[in-house]
Amino acid sequence: MKYIFYFSFLSALLAVFMAFALYCPVLASDTAGESIQSSTGHIIGSIIESAKQGLLKTIDWIKYIWNSYIKLKFKETWQKINSFLGKEIENRKPEVQQEFEKEKQEMKDDIPNLWQRFKELINRD
Repeated sequence: MKYIFYFSFLSALLAVFMAFALYCPVLASDTAGESIQSSTGHIIGSIIESAKQGLLKTIDWIKYIWNSYIKLKFKETWQKINSFLGKEIENRKPEVQQEFEKEKQEMKDDIPNLWQRFKELINRD
């Protein structure tokens, strides 16, 4: 939050400085213009640098929260789900294998029938 305030404050300060530099007749010489340009470049660079530092701090904070709290909760929940489902899978495994064998046999039986149907469709034309 404070970085947003700093960014806003520096932006407003830059706008006031630029307005003063544009309308002040004393600063009309080339050397003054170059010095203003170099100082505004420095100010803009510092604003960008502070925004970058704020972003890096935010990313570090998010990583800390993820590793400290959220990742652990996900891990605990996954272990509970896995322990429950692992038992259920082991209980149903023989049933599933039998059902798979039945389906496989039915498919083997249906393939010649499908081939005959396909031949009939081609021969009709």
